[in-house]
Amino acid sequence: MKIGFFVLIMMAATWQALSQAVDSLAVDSVKLQTKQINKPERKYGVWVACYVEPAYLRQANGVNLGGGLGFLFYGHYHVGAYGSVYMGDYNQRLIFPNEFSMKYSHVGLWTGYKTTLEKPFQFTFDARVGQGKVFWERRDNFYNMFEDYALFVQPSAGCDYKFLPFAILHGEVGYRLVKGLDIPEISDDDFSGLTLNVMIKIGLF
Repeated sequence: MKIGFFVLIMMAATWQALSQAVDSLAVDSVKLQTKQINKPERKYGVWVACYVEPAYLRQANGVNLGGGLGFLFYGHYHVGAYGSVYMGDYNQRLIFPNEFSMKYSHVGLWTGYKTTLEKPFQFTFDARVGQGKVFWERRDNFYNMFEDYALFVQPSAGCDYKFLPFAILHGEVGYRLVKGLDIPEISDDDFSGLTLNVMIKIGLF
């Protein structure tokens, strides 16, 4: 009887030890995966990005599609280039109803800074400065009747979420400032305003 009782105690102790060992291995596995995703940023890196940005204009709304290339320094700073194209249909109703539509695009320098390291979420501050082209295009033959170049400046603040070691989901809010347009019935204010941006970055971070 005593031997059976002793065996039961030993079996219970062994089961408890095995359970603790399994739980410890599971915790270590989760920590390892988290560490792999959120491991400290390398000193230098490079990434490519593509983004979608709603374009809130004075007479119509559309979408900007863009992309860029960035070089990362010391885990915090990046310098690169970007390009963006308006994909909406901004109609000129004042002078040429239903005959012309507006298009614009801009390219330039893209710089930025991000704050915290070794965290899944990182706050960012970016600025895009470039030259853009705005033009009125005939609907029937795509002829540019009016066109002009302008300065595009777009500061923004946002957040990175690193969901894989090589991939970041980024969201931001900013302001697009346009200066220098000289087209009939169009002003800089028609293209300046708040911006929202959703982006995917792929690279070595």
